Amino acid sequence: MRLEQLEHFIEIAHTNSIHLAAENLYLAQPSLSRSLRNLEQEFGIPLFQRTVKGVQLTSYGETLYPEILQILTALHGLSLHASQLCAENQVQQESVSLRILAFSTLTDTVLGPAVSQLKTIHPNVSVTINNLKLDSFLTLPDFAAYDAVLLTDISDLFFPSTVDSVWTRRQLFAESYYAVVSKMHPLSKKQVISLEELSIYPIILPQNGLPVEELMENLLPDKSPIHIFMQSNNHRVITKTLQNHEAVLLTTNTLVRQNFYENPQLCCLPVKRIMGSCFSLFNAHTPHINILEDLFTLIRNIHLQN
Repeated sequence: MRLEQLEHFIEIAHTNSIHLAAENLYLAQPSLSRSLRNLEQEFGIPLFQRTVKGVQLTSYGETLYPEILQILTALHGLSLHASQLCAENQVQQESVSLRILAFSTLTDTVLGPAVSQLKTIHPNVSVTINNLKLDSFLTLPDFAAYDAVLLTDISDLFFPSTVDSVWTRRQLFAESYYAVVSKMHPLSKKQVISLEELSIYPIILPQNGLPVEELMENLLPDKSPIHIFMQSNNHRVITKTLQNHEAVLLTTNTLVRQNFYENPQLCCLPVKRIMGSCFSLFNAHTPHINILEDLFTLIRNIHLQN
């Protein structure tokens, strides 16, 4: 059994789809299927069953899921514990101040909680977080004043702008995208939808600092301008709006699981052919690289738990 097989199991369980899990993990679907098949053979039990809605955990899979998640969390925590012991072993600790620039949705979901945990590992570190708001994917602001920048990329729109000899790009985790609608919405009967299908309805987007109009033009280059109904990070306001209007929320699987998945009045539908990723830009020659690496590990761990 390999660690990556357990990570594959968790991702398939989160997405209920081998296809989506393979995209999130940047694997070919046959490779992921083979990994799952080998894990099931090693355990001697079926972990998933195929349904019309994708794949679902079997009773065996549901039993093992919390144990596997606990193992992965413990392994991620092992390197953090080692860093904590190293910090405690230092005779003198110099005060370290880090400045991080990030989209607000990343701050709310993963960066803020990660910084809180970081302070238990490195009590001498103070972190200042500034919210990033972009006017364009093609023109990024000057990041020189920051130790690290956290960005969300969709369909590699950022990739040409983030190739720089000074900054190192570190992939943190992948994101699939979901559409959230009311149970009364015309799209609620579908199992998976395309961006073209949802674009005929008013769209709700997170207030995340991305250039919304440019984003939609890149994702739907051949469509007429779509109707952005509103941008908000308040899930109560969004839920009420979805229930009262034929609007569609387009957001990440992380925000769906945190705020909308268990609401019986809403449907959460995977969106085809849209993949996102969270990545960091940082100077690999910074003297605080070990602290940043611990922060990145915490971010991955928090995303995994979400």
